[in-house]
Amino acid sequence: MPANDPPFYPIPRSCGLHPSKALADLQALEPLTKVQIWNEQSAWLVTRQAELRELLADPRLSVNSERQGYPTANFAAAQMREEFPTFLQMDAPEHQRLRRMVAADFSPKASEAWRSETEEIVKDAVESLLQLTPPVDFIEEFALVVPSMLIARILGVPYEDHKFFQSRSHTFTSNHSTPEEIQVATVEMREYLTELVVAKDREPGEDLLSRLVVKHMRTGELSLDQVVAHARLLLAGGHDTTAGVIGLGMLALLLDPDQRHRLANDRALMRNAVEEMLRFTTITHIGRRRVATSDISIGEVTIKAGEAVIADNFIGNRDPRVFNDPDSFDIDRDTSAQMTFGYGPHQCIGQHLARVELQVVFNQLLDKIPTMRLAVDFEELRFKESAIVYGLEALPIAW
Repeated sequence: MPANDPPFYPIPRSCGLHPSKALADLQALEPLTKVQIWNEQSAWLVTRQAELRELLADPRLSVNSERQGYPTANFAAAQMREEFPTFLQMDAPEHQRLRRMVAADFSPKASEAWRSETEEIVKDAVESLLQLTPPVDFIEEFALVVPSMLIARILGVPYEDHKFFQSRSHTFTSNHSTPEEIQVATVEMREYLTELVVAKDREPGEDLLSRLVVKHMRTGELSLDQVVAHARLLLAGGHDTTAGVIGLGMLALLLDPDQRHRLANDRALMRNAVEEMLRFTTITHIGRRRVATSDISIGEVTIKAGEAVIADNFIGNRDPRVFNDPDSFDIDRDTSAQMTFGYGPHQCIGQHLARVELQVVFNQLLDKIPTMRLAVDFEELRFKESAIVYGLEALPIAW
């Protein structure tokens, strides 16, 4: 590529846990930079918090992936926007209309109501983990288990099918998936969820999908396909993301025994420690994708109508203008500005539930497995660089 061509985005992380120097350098030079993505499309990359917040709250930036110029994350994402359109890819007022149908189930109050059941799920998962002979893969045997089981209960999806929906979600979010693999996974997931929703219509339960069917599908507010789209979104978003933070958060603690010891001995730090894990790991690491519907002036830059915008909350969470020594993991820092869940009207709908899960998980892990340690050298760990949702491929541990 000629020297004057824009850099390719996303820029791989450095050492698994940190942004690359190239990405940090872009942030240091200017808040908006032109980059090139997988399909050779150019986009404005936003790297500083002030500009991130301003643009993510601007209604002139559209999340509608059907608009000309929208910067899809990869080929799989380009396919998925056609197969499973959800409120994530919709602007007002349709975004608010559809989001409201499930928002109450993920409110702070509703999420807190799941704390006791989450504690039971985590307790059982820890006991099962301790029955195994180390070294054990913490990701496969614990980090994926807890959020998969909880979101399955909330939605009314049989947990025994977790291997199925985890593998299809991996196909959807990997940059290495072939068009054929994506097509097969798409058909299989659609058929599975359609059968499940039809079964809910025949015999509704007390779960979220049943409520969508009874309150919104039977009344004509949602079609069968729209309920299926909701199901896929919540199922995928409810397990892979939280599992990523559990794995990387545990790794951060294992690499810093002093902070781990302080947290174990002062649980009043837990809420802030979880926020710092969210900031430090930023598993949604390839930016919030938008396209301008009209010209937007920000600083000395004019984003023209039809131009793509990528708001990179990962490097935004490492902005030295907001966080002192941002590349350090510090459970005492002020984390109120962390942007892992996004900003503006499209903030992650499951953020309150994720916080409850993470607080419960790390409280119990510190109690039940105080001697946990890495079973391999850090250099042997492999990270999900090619996935839309970041995390560890595996985390071998012992105790």
